[in-house]
Amino acid sequence: MKRVSCLGVTLVLVGILHTEPVQAAFHLMMVVEVFPGYTSSPSAQYVELQMYSSGQNFVSGHSVQVFDAAGGLLGTFTFSGNVANGANQASILIATAEAEALFGVTADLVMTPLIAPAGGKVCFTGAIPPDCVAWGGYSGSPVGIGNPFSPAGLTLDEAAQRRLDRGIPGVLDVSDDTDDSATDFITGAPAPRNNAGMTGSVAGYGSTPAPPGPIDFGAIVVGFSLSADLEVKELGGDTLTVSAPLLGGTNPGDFSVETSFPLVLPDEAPSRTVELGCTPQDVDMRTATLTLTSNDPAAPTVVYDLNCTGLPTPPSLSFFTVAPCRAADTRPAGEPIVAGADRTFTIAGICEVSMTARAVSLTVAVTQPTAQGNVRLFPAGSEAPLASTLNYATGQTRANNAVIELNLDGELTARCQPSGSTHLILDVNGYFE
Repeated sequence: MKRVSCLGVTLVLVGILHTEPVQAAFHLMMVVEVFPGYTSSPSAQYVELQMYSSGQNFVSGHSVQVFDAAGGLLGTFTFSGNVANGANQASILIATAEAEALFGVTADLVMTPLIAPAGGKVCFTGAIPPDCVAWGGYSGSPVGIGNPFSPAGLTLDEAAQRRLDRGIPGVLDVSDDTDDSATDFITGAPAPRNNAGMTGSVAGYGSTPAPPGPIDFGAIVVGFSLSADLEVKELGGDTLTVSAPLLGGTNPGDFSVETSFPLVLPDEAPSRTVELGCTPQDVDMRTATLTLTSNDPAAPTVVYDLNCTGLPTPPSLSFFTVAPCRAADTRPAGEPIVAGADRTFTIAGICEVSMTARAVSLTVAVTQPTAQGNVRLFPAGSEAPLASTLNYATGQTRANNAVIELNLDGELTARCQPSGSTHLILDVNGYFE
């Protein structure tokens, strides 16, 4: 029987115990996100790595490399130490100082802004073999990247993100890497996460209608006023600040902003209403632009088109004011106006409106609409106008001013379209005769 040396066994065991953990400590990791910056902050760039096994945090001495479209090395960013969190699915963030400040998150390794949106490649050298992603017009070595993601290049304001819908959905695993960037990556909203588990965020601007609109006030007699609303909402993960409303374009003097600024909307706060006005100073279409400034880096400036129509004063008529008076309200009878079924209302002879009135000045309101749409008011028996009197969203209560011509019997017709129903309220404040 041959005796085995205890020293030999010890050396073999030491070799096994030493080699395996070191190899497993940094290579089960992929590039999961590449962000080329915002239009307003092109230097706010980052690369995010993610582990798909535990214990992959020993990255000291390993690097992230950035290449140009031809495959030339632009920069190498090397970890000077290990990261603390080695949990499965933990991330490591390599970001520029500008990205740290903008997203409010601390990078695990600071890089300089070298990511070229038109084409390039990023690699993590700690993986075996190195894990890489290429995009745009990249024409260097295809090893490990196959076809570049997004041949047109990376889009500013959006991140290239690794798909996590293969294997276990939402969990990074080995099946999420096919060595083909075009297959493995999609576009998404930037969400940098560091090794401590902190996800950076920015404010996100949203509105109804979406810019550029248009925001249509409808039509009214020259010198009378109409109103319209703009709903502003926070869509990101931080407080949204909207400021500096500026009217421009062709007829800015016909329009007004009634809401005080700045608007401050904390994350997940309800939307805020911006009240706008139009008092046409002449007949026909009146147009302007509304420009707002926000702290959303993807929408630092938003512009809306505004329009309303000025109608001529009915010829040879005089305007008479009356005390505000409710001429019609569909709520008490529980009979809202319904799309496809016009409703006619008699206005002359009530609320001190003369029996010979030719037009009436109203405050028109809707409430409890079951679908997004509009109401059009017009002389009974006539064709409905192209311009709406009042637009509304589902469930919204809104009001606007209007001057509506009456037929010879002192009647007007209300039409709800394109679908659903809404309660209608008509308050008279004057008439033409």
